[in-house]
Amino acid sequence: MSDNEASGYLGRSGDVSAVGTLFSRIRDPAVPLHEKTVSMKRIRMSLSRENPPIKELLDIEGSLETLVECLRDSRDSRKQFESAWAIANIASGTSEDTNAVARSGAIEAFSKLVQ
Repeated sequence: MSDNEASGYLGRSGDVSAVGTLFSRIRDPAVPLHEKTVSMKRIRMSLSRENPPIKELLDIEGSLETLVECLRDSRDSRKQFESAWAIANIASGTSEDTNAVARSGAIEAFSKLVQ
């Protein structure tokens, strides 16, 4: 899947159901690593816009856990970069969002990443 193909998952509106599809692709062991990275980039981009859909993303079962798993996965530094950025965007939301990030194990994953 190319970057252009992945952009079709979100469209211009950043449809949250499409983000769920991207998380499914990231979790699918049959999807090549590069395509998982492209999907992660699309998720990060949906969180990098004005008024990001943080709550809606967190409502997707296992979304934050998947982001943290990607942050820990050292096979692809670009995927780690994209997941780190997405997690940082989530943490910049409400105090509830920040607490969710803290409870997810992301702080420990960030710490190990920079050691």
